[in-house]
Amino acid sequence: MPTAMENTAKSETTTIRRGRVVGQYAVLVLHWIIILNFAIEIIYGSYMVFVVVVPDNVTGPLFEAAKNMDVGLMTTRRLYALEVWVATAGLAIYLAITEIAPRLKLMRKVDAD
Repeated sequence: MPTAMENTAKSETTTIRRGRVVGQYAVLVLHWIIILNFAIEIIYGSYMVFVVVVPDNVTGPLFEAAKNMDVGLMTTRRLYALEVWVATAGLAIYLAITEIAPRLKLMRKVDAD
């Protein structure tokens, strides 16, 4: 029959394990929130550049219409485009650090063994 001290130790171990599991889920949720935030920013910025902030009667790439575009409209469009590039680079760096690098490290370790 287990003693009171053994029961207490077992209870503390179970509590620690539950805390780790909850912590792991919290980190996973935060991870996906960060990824979704980047993805939404990329989609929103692309929508603004290619659909909303366009000169009259132009669809798709600007080509010659860029010569006759208002400076304020061009600046706004470029700022949204820059925002998309920053979000894309941020997502790439985040995924490289959190997903790709750990998997490459694991693959190299398995190959070495």
